[in-house]
Amino acid sequence: MSLNFLHCADLHLGRSQFNSEERFEDFGRAFGQIVEYALENEIDFLLICGDLFDRRNINAQTLIQATYHMKRLKDNSIPVIAIEGNHDRAFRRDRVSWMRYLAEENLIILLKPQYNEGRLDLKPWEENSKTGSAVEINGVRIYGLGYPGAMTGRRLMELAQILPDKRGQFTLVMLHAGIRRMMGSEIGALEEEEIEALRGKVDYLALGHLHRRYEIADWIFNPGAPECVDVDEATYEKGFYHVKVDESGFQADFIPSRRRDVYLDEIDVTGAPDPDSTIEMILSNIDWSRLSSMDRPIVRVTIVGEVKFNAMDIDSEEIKAGIMRNKDCLVVEVINNANLISGPSQVPGLSSREEVERQVLRGLIEESGYAEWADELVEAALDLRSMTQSRSDPSDIADYIKKLSARIHRAFR
Repeated sequence: MSLNFLHCADLHLGRSQFNSEERFEDFGRAFGQIVEYALENEIDFLLICGDLFDRRNINAQTLIQATYHMKRLKDNSIPVIAIEGNHDRAFRRDRVSWMRYLAEENLIILLKPQYNEGRLDLKPWEENSKTGSAVEINGVRIYGLGYPGAMTGRRLMELAQILPDKRGQFTLVMLHAGIRRMMGSEIGALEEEEIEALRGKVDYLALGHLHRRYEIADWIFNPGAPECVDVDEATYEKGFYHVKVDESGFQADFIPSRRRDVYLDEIDVTGAPDPDSTIEMILSNIDWSRLSSMDRPIVRVTIVGEVKFNAMDIDSEEIKAGIMRNKDCLVVEVINNANLISGPSQVPGLSSREEVERQVLRGLIEESGYAEWADELVEAALDLRSMTQSRSDPSDIADYIKKLSARIHRAFR
């Protein structure tokens, strides 16, 4: 057996960051590069491990963009196997997602988990009904779990129990989830021991969800998003995997993507005597050589440090204008964090905002009489904030709260 495939994720088509048409096109171009690479390298199939779209209710322009690239792959006999991410799933009232529409148009094979009496059930892909959670292509077995959310760990354990013996066949699992040590306290993050249940039964675990690249133990791969979904991702590697499989095993090569240039800078203005001098200090500390090498970049300048005057008097618009006069930028952001934490308001011994939040939450919980639950309730509060900020599915949030409530109820019986 000899074949090769591409593994990408988190394309976020339709994202119009800063309400910019150019940013909308950036995400389309990132997908277009992957398609071009697939055509040039005679790829056998393409994996999309969730979040093809940036949101569930896409507009016509986004659908046109997606179908254009999908049709190019179909016309060249390159099947696309996809799973839904948390951004792709249908609203409860709609029941049918735009991913399902692409499957109905024969543009993708959409693998979705099936359940029997609440447990995972591996059903083969049926072309007529466009349903199933498993498919075989060129001798490769592919299983899709989608985005199980808070149930991810349980679903992986169930999968490990029901996966058929490999019998020498290359076996691949697609999952939209992240590893906890890479993601912190986010809901649905996996403990590495939960994944270990699949070791020996799965050759390649194809992940999506986290926007930066990582690899674990030579069989777990997350390519990250090919374009910066948020500006803070500018320091991440961006791209996709080209995986070559033969009788001796496989090789996964990371292919960097072409993406919008981003200039990030943090400038300490401590000691500046007045707002006008501060602006001069900031503009003189911009790395103009690096900035001039970029093509219509996104620029974010963060102001830090302590000044003796009201930091809010620093004119961010004047800083933006000064940068734009010297360089054609797509957008310039100025974040004023000067004097953010200073003097007696700083909490001794705490080095980050999250640590301050943990301390405050712990104090409130301990005062309420639930001291023995302080650790779990603090983590729960931070988890719930993370879930809402990442626009997790409401059913996942409700399920998380229900499980937490059940544990506390059992403890106080």
